[in-house]
Amino acid sequence: MARENHEALTKVWCRELASPKLPRPLRVQCNPARLMSTGAKIDKASIAARPCFLCEANRPEEQQSLALNGEFEWLVNPFPILTNHYTIAFKQHHPQRFLDAYEAMIQATKALPEEYIVFYNGPKCGASAPDHLHLQAGIAKDIPLIAYTKSLPQEGSVQAIAPFGYLAYLVHNAEDSSAFRQLYETLPIPEEEH
Repeated sequence: MARENHEALTKVWCRELASPKLPRPLRVQCNPARLMSTGAKIDKASIAARPCFLCEANRPEEQQSLALNGEFEWLVNPFPILTNHYTIAFKQHHPQRFLDAYEAMIQATKALPEEYIVFYNGPKCGASAPDHLHLQAGIAKDIPLIAYTKSLPQEGSVQAIAPFGYLAYLVHNAEDSSAFRQLYETLPIPEEEH
């Protein structure tokens, strides 16, 4: 399954969207092979009815892992959006909450070559595993939003951007967690998403 889906990345198409409100066009992509996971049902009943595919006992037999630390492990993402797309999964079944993965994000960033990026998708962003704590990693140049952010002037250690109305935060110095924690504590985050 993973091999076929990684080969399907050759069928991804991209388009640039321009707006006078943006400093440069924003590149977006369509990956038809990703429809199965991005279109997955993530309501509570659907999640409760399926085994968690990030838990070791439910993974395909051929899925291998590599330890990141005592709590997280690297997995090849079987439904990639990027070349060299990895999932960094918590070893125990645990809700998707960012602060629980922050230190692992820094460790993973340090472990990878400079051209990689590590990122977090919240439980309501359309990810197909909102019930299991995980991060993702891939080559930064393949992520349209990263190319867009490189055209922006850097403002401080944490920067909020909102291309096309979607809010994102850039952490320019991940090791300076004080600025990020201060920002995180000011965000209006519903209790179930902490």
